Amino acid sequence: MMKTKEFIEAVKEMRTCQCAYFRTRRSVELQKAKASERKVDEMIREMNESPVLF
Repeated sequence: MMKTKEFIEAVKEMRTCQCAYFRTRRSVELQKAKASERKVDEMIREMNESPVLF
């Protein structure tokens, strides 16, 4: 099961990458932003599939 801290750090990284892209509009930054968004999306999918025990 994923830890909350991991998720928060992933979201922070995603937002940093997104801001960098919108600041520069460089394709390298866009690729980083998309990769970080996929990572966060996967984490959300995992959270939705994991049963909450308590």
